[in-house]
This record gives sequence, structure tokens and C-alpha cells, in this order.
Amino acid sequence: MMDEPFDTSRAAYDSVDHVKVMDKIYETLHEIPGGQTCDELEIALEMRHQTCSASITKLLALHQLFDTGKRRPTRSGRAARVYITVANMDKMGYIKWGTKDDTLPKL
Repeated sequence: MMDEPFDTSRAAYDSVDHVKVMDKIYETLHEIPGGQTCDELEIALEMRHQTCSASITKLLALHQLFDTGKRRPTRSGRAARVYITVANMDKMGYIKWGTKDDTLPKL
């Protein structure tokens, strides 16, 4: 008898406290106004890429993080997005009003 096709993936997902992971990522980014890439967060938090990346995606969807438009190299040399908390946008020189689409860098 075969198991469900995604039973191991589901078990792995269920084994993670996603709120706690997102809180750790948010708190770390909030303490570093200059932002961090996913790769930098993985190193700082000793976190696997899959967990970190998925949590960043969720925090972006919840409008808690902001993609600065800046890029920094990862350990492999590829360009990676630099994220900041929405709460730190003013410190980084971004003006926010209305919706995410209304957010522009100050000139």
C-alpha cells in the first residue's frame, strides 16, 4: 500500500512552528535597518533555505516586509533581493502611503 504522495512533505511542514520562524525573521530584519537577503538571514538564523524563503514570501504577502529593489550577492555570487520591514521604511528613505504600489523611494 502506497502512502499519500505528499505525506512526508506534510509531516515536515507540520513539524515547523511557522509563526515562530516568521517572528524570528521579522525581528532580525527589524534590528538591521539596512536590510538582509534571504541568504544572509539563513546564515544569521542558521535556517534552511526552504524555511527562510517560504517565510519571507508569507511576510511579503502580509505586507510586513518590503523588497527595497536593491540586490546583494549571495554566497554563490548570484544577486539576491534585499528586504526590510515595512516599519523601517522611513529609516531607509522610503515614503509610504496608501498601498504597497504607492511606495516609492525618496528622491
